[in-house]
Amino acid sequence: MTNEEILKAAIEKAEKNGWDKKPMIYGGLKNKPTINESLCFVYLFSHSFARCFFGEEQAGLEVMENGKWVRKREQRARWDYHLSCMVKLEDPIKYLEQFLK
Repeated sequence: MTNEEILKAAIEKAEKNGWDKKPMIYGGLKNKPTINESLCFVYLFSHSFARCFFGEEQAGLEVMENGKWVRKREQRARWDYHLSCMVKLEDPIKYLEQFLK
């Protein structure tokens, strides 16, 4: 998928899950702005978008040690975990693609 296709699909998924981008950017204006990469980064890194895109449920990081699963971190919300992963990447848009399949 192209970055534009990923952005559009990600925004659609978040909106289906209850995300409302209107108050965030143009609260009250009647005309929606066109989707551009700069505006999308404002969306993508917002907590409200991440909550609706990745979900509120808890996600713990577990690893295999000596044949047993061991929790390495406290559990935290999925949206918080994935958002922190995205901010570290050079291309966070591509990160979203795996959650659109």
